[in-house]
Amino acid sequence: MESEVGSLINDGCWTFHFLFIATLFVATFWINNDIINLYGYACRLASMMFLIIQGICILSIAYKINQFLVDYHSEAGSTVSISLLLGTTIGLYAFDILFLYYQFMWFGGCTFNLWVLILSIMMFFVYTALTVLQTRENASILTNAFVMSYTLYLSWTAMASEPDDECNPFVYSNSNTIAQIVLGLIFTSISILSISIITKSDDEGFRSNWAESSDENSLDNLEVGNKTIPVENSFIFPISVATMYFHGVMILACCYYAMLLSNWGDPTVNNDKTNYFKANEFSVWMKLLSQFICYLIFLWSLIGPLVMPDREWDI
Repeated sequence: MESEVGSLINDGCWTFHFLFIATLFVATFWINNDIINLYGYACRLASMMFLIIQGICILSIAYKINQFLVDYHSEAGSTVSISLLLGTTIGLYAFDILFLYYQFMWFGGCTFNLWVLILSIMMFFVYTALTVLQTRENASILTNAFVMSYTLYLSWTAMASEPDDECNPFVYSNSNTIAQIVLGLIFTSISILSISIITKSDDEGFRSNWAESSDENSLDNLEVGNKTIPVENSFIFPISVATMYFHGVMILACCYYAMLLSNWGDPTVNNDKTNYFKANEFSVWMKLLSQFICYLIFLWSLIGPLVMPDREWDI
């Protein structure tokens, strides 16, 4: 009953939805600046959570793309299939190496930045060694390249947020902010697409389970014309664990894009800093922590099958 009522509210009551959102928007004009500052830091924490979830999505997509290309080559066995597999791998590796080289050129003047980049190289060799040892069947150097592209993106955005212009040549660069927004949009679009696909498949199973359940308190079937439509099939977006997860990720994504579009609360306008939040070390560490956690998640995806061989590893 609760799920049905929740689904009805979610699908309908649009006047209430618009009025509620409009009221919140107008109310923000009377919010104290200290609360706005606190909200900014809360968005940074939420953004870190989103970057971690996005890393998991990228990892899942990397394994699926690798499996698809390998299966396609096994079935076709043609020059096109092997060229597609090798071309994708070589292209991503070339991008990663070039990206890493430029990060050394841009940010290598500070010891801390050097350690961040050296850690990236170390993790890359660890992943490659585990892949060669075949700790996981569907892991390959292609999946390594996908993950390294994302983690290098995180290291770049972190070091590009450093407030010290001796360590960060992009402190007053508009183009760097635009580049971060564009790359962030690409990664987010990929991850949101994968979450949407997963949510849709989970919702289909939810509808099937709902149809088979017999709840005495369930709503009656709907009469439309001369047809009777089961109530569970009348909802556009039935409330389930999958849809709640999707909405939760969307909230985190909104917080992330609020930070991304404002350069994490320290925007550059006309090649000049607003310095609203002044030193942005907090943002630097949020991005670096998300990068380190993504390193650990991918490492666990490689060694997990050895530790827990009876479990299904579908990402």
